[in-house]
Amino acid sequence: MPPQSLVCLIKVLISFLMVFILVIKKVDLGLSLLAGSALLGLIFLPGEEVLRIVLRAATSQSTIELALIAVFITFLGFIYRETGKLTEISKALEEIVADRRLTLIIIPAMFGMLPMLGGALLSAPVVDEEGERAGIRNDGKTFINVWFRHVIFFIYPLSTFMIFASYLSNLDVASIVLHEMPIFIVAVIAGFIMSFRGIKLGERKIKTKIKANSIGRVLFLLSPILIAIILNALFNLRLLISILIGIATLIAIFKPTSSAIFNAIKKSKLYMMISAVFGVMIFKEVVISSNLPQFISSIVQTLSLPPILLSTFVPLSLGIITGSATGAMAISFPLLSSLNALNPAIISLIYSCCLMGYIISPLHLCLTMTSEYFKVRITSVYPRLIASAAVTIMAQVIAIFLISWIY
Repeated sequence: MPPQSLVCLIKVLISFLMVFILVIKKVDLGLSLLAGSALLGLIFLPGEEVLRIVLRAATSQSTIELALIAVFITFLGFIYRETGKLTEISKALEEIVADRRLTLIIIPAMFGMLPMLGGALLSAPVVDEEGERAGIRNDGKTFINVWFRHVIFFIYPLSTFMIFASYLSNLDVASIVLHEMPIFIVAVIAGFIMSFRGIKLGERKIKTKIKANSIGRVLFLLSPILIAIILNALFNLRLLISILIGIATLIAIFKPTSSAIFNAIKKSKLYMMISAVFGVMIFKEVVISSNLPQFISSIVQTLSLPPILLSTFVPLSLGIITGSATGAMAISFPLLSSLNALNPAIISLIYSCCLMGYIISPLHLCLTMTSEYFKVRITSVYPRLIASAAVTIMAQVIAIFLISWIY
């Protein structure tokens, strides 16, 4: 590697390292990315150009739209909590599903559809109760609560993670969901085996009438979310409009009090979501404008590193180091965008690895809070977490290799 390229690489690593350190020190993700953007921009570009890039990214339609989408999805989740509908959904599901294993899988996944800080604690009591009856140890309950809460993000179209990935990669959400579906199935199977291997769980006796009523109740309670998904996926209505209609439906049928709405806004800390969106989009624009992807591409070609290797280990490592799927995506997609192989399959792999690194990161809030709730060491959960993550990522990498070999 030429000395000039080596110096540039060191400068890039310093700017990325600053982002990592700030995130680890619990500095707001958006502010951390803005600081990284400023340092990276000033390394490669004139000061006036950096300012123009920041203003262009901050005022672009895609940035403003993404910020509004993230805010409204977060608000939607907190309204569900403040109105007590999350508890109603949980109770109704227990009346529908006879097999305790399915209850233990579905409850965390259902709560995962409603993003909120530390949301894993909402499903933990249900997992604790059902797991206790099944004779599952606390480390097993911790794994179940964390794993199945997050694997839904592989295919959930209203996940803020997936929407971020769509905006950063310029690939529509439907295509990401399509490519993630097989990996989601592998993740569920891997998690199921790790959770219930050697455990026989009894079934609850549920009356047919109660079951039918509960199914209707769950569909009614989830109707605001289902309406938003259907409008966007089937009728191609813009996601922002679909979510607004979903929120309007929620307000119309649940009639939340003004205090519930106020508490949802207050507790959701929407300013953190807005900060994250602007930090991500500005960082992406600075990375691209500084020709950093082309610089990284030249290094990759010099070292003859396979794109699939980079697309696996770079986002996975960033997810683990930052404890943030959003932060990992903000760096990974712009950085790897110069690779010729950045097709939908590779985009899906990058998304999966960012998400998986985040899930198993010791900085992951849901993992630490769930471990504290069940009073177990995080290290006791890692054998299951790492094994499930490894199987899932390996399956995706092997699938990409096979498809490329066949075609």
